[in-house]
Amino acid sequence: MKEAQHRQWMQALRSAAALGTPDALALAVQGLLEDKTVAANGALPLGRVEKELLPAGEILAKPSVPRLFLEELSRQPYAAFRALAAVAWALRYLRGETRVKSHLESLAKDERDEVRHAVVAALRTHGPRHAARFRNLVQEWLTRRPPLSPRVQSIALELLPRVVEGEEVTVALDWLEKAPLQTHPVVQKAWVRALSALGARDGPSVLHRFGRWLLTRPRRAPWMAQALARPWAARHPKQTLNLLQAMYHRWGRRRWITQALQALERAGELPATPEQLLQQWTETESPPETTS
Repeated sequence: MKEAQHRQWMQALRSAAALGTPDALALAVQGLLEDKTVAANGALPLGRVEKELLPAGEILAKPSVPRLFLEELSRQPYAAFRALAAVAWALRYLRGETRVKSHLESLAKDERDEVRHAVVAALRTHGPRHAARFRNLVQEWLTRRPPLSPRVQSIALELLPRVVEGEEVTVALDWLEKAPLQTHPVVQKAWVRALSALGARDGPSVLHRFGRWLLTRPRRAPWMAQALARPWAARHPKQTLNLLQAMYHRWGRRRWITQALQALERAGELPATPEQLLQQWTETESPPETTS
């Protein structure tokens, strides 16, 4: 949708939201179908979700918009329409409206990336203004037992660094340790991103706790160790190398250990080549202390 066309649509949406009648709202939302990608229900770039759908969904979060209209919008076949509803439900939840969490959770596990990203964008943008409800929601989504769907849990991981901004990273690490993490790839990737974001804030604390997790949870080690190949770990080469050496003594040569060593080498933080280090470790009888 061209910029001038988008401005006109947004104005029509504001007018319909102020009026609050379902017919006016439906007509205004239908204007989004003038966009060819939306009309074809094609994939929207996530940047467009944040630039165009987020502010439109904020308009639909107004109290004058009936809940029944949002419920109907949540069931529409067009992913862009459901993304609008996702933003509106997220803001209504944050503002304290009752009986909206189920609608929000339903859209948080939507099959389309645009819809899930709308949930993330809305909560990430507006959550800090409603800190208590934002915090409670993310903690529940991350740690509920039995766990929520992998898509919902991955959203909680995506939002975790934002929730604990300004706090000790140990708060977030406590949540991560208690979370019944699922083996789904979307959860694993989000976990690595979350830990890396926390590591960028306080690498020593994260490596200290992370090392214990890696060495005591062998089934998770292959995907958890991907976090050690991120730039944050290279900023603490001694602690990271000690952890990698302990992992080597625990499991022997593994691809995920070598990849982390190669990342340190690319960052210029390796005292020898990965092969040379692995050979040295082979000749070392016991691993170093990893708690320092």
